[in-house]
Amino acid sequence: MGRRALGSYMKYGYIPLEDSVKDAFHTREQVSRTLEYAYDDFVLAEVALKLDRMEDYHKLIARAYNYVNVFDPATGYVQGRHADGRFLKESNAFDFVSFITEGA
Repeated sequence: MGRRALGSYMKYGYIPLEDSVKDAFHTREQVSRTLEYAYDDFVLAEVALKLDRMEDYHKLIARAYNYVNVFDPATGYVQGRHADGRFLKESNAFDFVSFITEGA
């Protein structure tokens, strides 16, 4: 299946809350998937570097920093984010939320 919601990830640098993750067992997990994709991009960047594929390396290492796009400096935690850039404010770090899975 590849990366679900890749279009949003590429457009916004994160998967917004409005974007359900179609064809997935869990159709939310936007923050967790953003963190996973950023980590995957970092790993792929390291592979590209070892293979001396510098153009790929630069694209991937830039995307590896997408994790910061779901970090809310006001709370100090990763947080769901809307397509317009606003962070979700109705939850706290101790609430269950569908956009974070497995303690991401």
